[in-house]
Amino acid sequence: MDGHLLSLPRIPFATAIADRDLFASAWEAMHPEQRGVLKMLYGLPLDAAELRLWHALNGAGIYDDCGFLVDCDDSGLPAPTREFEDATFVIGRRGTKTSISSFIVSYEALCGGHKQHLRNPRQEPRFIQVAQDLATAKANLRQHILPYLESSPVGRNEIGDPKKSVTADTIRLANCGLIVVAPPNIKVRGQAVPVAAGDEIAFWQKDKESAAPDFEVINAITPGMAQFPDRKLLKMSSPWTKEGVLWKDYSEIGTYGRHLTDPEQRSAFTRTIVLKAPSATVNPTLSRRATSRPVAIAAARDYLRRERAKDASAFTREFLAEFSDSVSGFLPVLLLRRAATDQTGGATTPAPRRRTPRPGVRYVASMDPGFRGDAFAFCIGHMEGGAFVQDVMEGWRGSAEQPLSPHLCIALAAGQCKEYGVTVVSSDQHHLDSLQEIAQNFGLLVEPHIFTNQTKRVMWSEFITLLHQDKLRLLQDDETLRELGAMERILSPNGSIRYAGKRDDRASVLAMCAHRAIQYGETHAPVELVDRDPTPAEVRAFAAARYAAGRKSNSTPKQAWYNQ
Repeated sequence: MDGHLLSLPRIPFATAIADRDLFASAWEAMHPEQRGVLKMLYGLPLDAAELRLWHALNGAGIYDDCGFLVDCDDSGLPAPTREFEDATFVIGRRGTKTSISSFIVSYEALCGGHKQHLRNPRQEPRFIQVAQDLATAKANLRQHILPYLESSPVGRNEIGDPKKSVTADTIRLANCGLIVVAPPNIKVRGQAVPVAAGDEIAFWQKDKESAAPDFEVINAITPGMAQFPDRKLLKMSSPWTKEGVLWKDYSEIGTYGRHLTDPEQRSAFTRTIVLKAPSATVNPTLSRRATSRPVAIAAARDYLRRERAKDASAFTREFLAEFSDSVSGFLPVLLLRRAATDQTGGATTPAPRRRTPRPGVRYVASMDPGFRGDAFAFCIGHMEGGAFVQDVMEGWRGSAEQPLSPHLCIALAAGQCKEYGVTVVSSDQHHLDSLQEIAQNFGLLVEPHIFTNQTKRVMWSEFITLLHQDKLRLLQDDETLRELGAMERILSPNGSIRYAGKRDDRASVLAMCAHRAIQYGETHAPVELVDRDPTPAEVRAFAAARYAAGRKSNSTPKQAWYNQ
């Protein structure tokens, strides 16, 4: 096929995937399941296996414990006969979502015929793929979109000299337009956008207060698509929580608008497709380079079983593509609410917002400094009867325009510490040197709590053990309870586990304080304090000793300068 044919109207998808000058080579390299999903999107006739997959991905599939499709009912939805313009694909990790998305972007840019619909002859169409961050977006361009185009002789001709036409985040096709990859803060007003693909959209920001929530990014893109009759809006992701654009499309709309009860409203979604599948259903080998499909499937099954054994809840979300009721169910909400009540004499009352200091009790303090977007969180607690008791929780939040003053935050924390007889406060290693210098002016020692995957795992394991054993006495603080309820235990691709939440400053400092209190133990012996402030040299020596210790010892650390 000659390059001049690109000036013709749209080249049908069925033609492009059969033409050696276009995408036949890339098409043949795909798994049958990937090809089936693409044929559904473009309304091509489906064979028996693809029709079975159609019903499965529309909610009628029956899967084994690893997510492989074993049986299927009739979904009640007729097979597609025309292209869809709005597509949402909820597919588990390693389910080739990015490959599918990139193939669509490549085909639409090269063969879509969108340029003929521009009102301004000097304007060029922009084909956009948005990823959760810039590094991922650039990687998608190099690893997926560019190889698809280079697999096509016509694509290579359109690219021309890559040194001139390919940058870190764009590919310019001489006669077709510009392919652009970007994070969700992309600015598209005033641009003509025939195709926009959102990659891992479940992990974009969702809060209305955030800079670029998922729905606002979509709302900014869609007006630029209106003039193109063959436009494509793609939203692809593995699931996360039951919130945001991905969840709404899946739970409230569905293919053909099937979940809408109003027939008139449903009629507006006849060109909408919403598919959901575990990783193994769309990519049974979990690899595109399998030399033997049966052997690769067996290896994939072994891999998935290992992942499930590491963390069953994360596996359900990541590989079985099931949305989470809360972020992970890591910290059960009912137990958290119980921990935030006082139960005395059979009566249950809400816990106080602050507990009064008592003589003879060894209190510990921790802080998690933040001065712009994150909160500066501060907590005091103690051990009592084998339980951790939270006594104080404070949080101060600044902004990019009005950051918090570290002097003010330390002064406020120091006032609380003095009231509870606390002279040492644990803090993460960020801003450590400057905070130590400020704290010494208030008679405080700052000891580093070095956060690694290992120390976080120990810290949160202790916390959840206290919670399940009913040995956690929390304050009545709604914000802290919300953060705890949203904590997630995340299974990383390398098999490690990390703990995080959308906003976890208060939750983290509380867990740090409980960990520190467990290390100190439940001694009630009063500490004989020296009636003077530590010198700068004593502060540096104390911090250096604690840092070198690596927070590995469970013994009670000595308060260095007190014992001189």
